[in-house]
Amino acid sequence: MMARRATGLGSILVAAIFVISGCAAQTSANGGGGNPMPPVAASISLCDDSVAGCPAAQGFSVESARDVVIQVTWINVPEGNHVQTLALSMPGGGLYQQTQTAFAIDSGAPGTVTLKRILPVAATWIQQRTITGPWMVEAVLDGQPVTSQALEMNP
Repeated sequence: MMARRATGLGSILVAAIFVISGCAAQTSANGGGGNPMPPVAASISLCDDSVAGCPAAQGFSVESARDVVIQVTWINVPEGNHVQTLALSMPGGGLYQQTQTAFAIDSGAPGTVTLKRILPVAATWIQQRTITGPWMVEAVLDGQPVTSQALEMNP
């Protein structure tokens, strides 16, 4: 009878070790437990700042637009220092302009930040050469592409 109890206790002990080690492995895979961090996301909004209130738009006239405001709103950005890269491509895919903006998110929960960049249109190559057609704005965070937004430059 004593041997049976020892075997039963041994089986329970072995099962408990497997359960505990499984929980430990799962906790360390989540970075210490809790919910995993949501992925970084971004949205791009465009507007013509010469129009009252700068309403969001995707098409702009190279003859009448002074500047196109590119606004990128980042969400779920982890704490620390970051670099946003905006790449603006012309019709046909050639790079027109690339800019970088550094920013920091304070410690604590993932942060949200909105960054604005002005794309001059009036008195630039865009207007002088009437570079019309489909353009593309790509938002990159710390070297990782996150989102893009098409815009149309019209005559």
